[in-house]
Amino acid sequence: MYISEIRISNFRCFLDETAIQFNDGINVIIGHNNSGKSNLLKALSLLFNPNESKKLTIDDFNKRITEAQIRSSPPKIVITAVLKESKDESLYSDDLVVVSTWLTKLEKPYEAKLTYEFYLPESDHAAYFEMIAKIESGKVDECWKVLKEDFIRKYTHKLFVGDPAYKTISDPGILQYFDFQF
Repeated sequence: MYISEIRISNFRCFLDETAIQFNDGINVIIGHNNSGKSNLLKALSLLFNPNESKKLTIDDFNKRITEAQIRSSPPKIVITAVLKESKDESLYSDDLVVVSTWLTKLEKPYEAKLTYEFYLPESDHAAYFEMIAKIESGKVDECWKVLKEDFIRKYTHKLFVGDPAYKTISDPGILQYFDFQF
């Protein structure tokens, strides 16, 4: 199995859902300074490194999120990895066993998903909207300040497997089967 794609939304330099494709085998990431190479690796680490803290800070959000978006819903970071069956993988491979509960496509080549979300729980949305509504229009920096001072500590993170719409929580022990090094 291999990571065929990673989708990143609102994380650091990645604003709207950005999809990055990978090939089966070795992939090389090349780019100018500040083009997002390290942020891509940090996103992969949030998904696959069991020893990495999954808690983020206000600085991990993309600051180009519009004021309208901030007012309509609390900012959220979403990172999804799509894993696919390798071309030479055997029918009952260990890889398939590891991701069997993550499958989103059963026919060959199989496909599985792992999704990281960093979000404000629903129970805190009313307070969030109340505080944001008090901020004068055009003061996006004030919105970020309220988010940082009053809500970032209430944010939580989850790792979902399979179709993220079903909100199936990942077994944290399964990540030990991935060899993530950075």
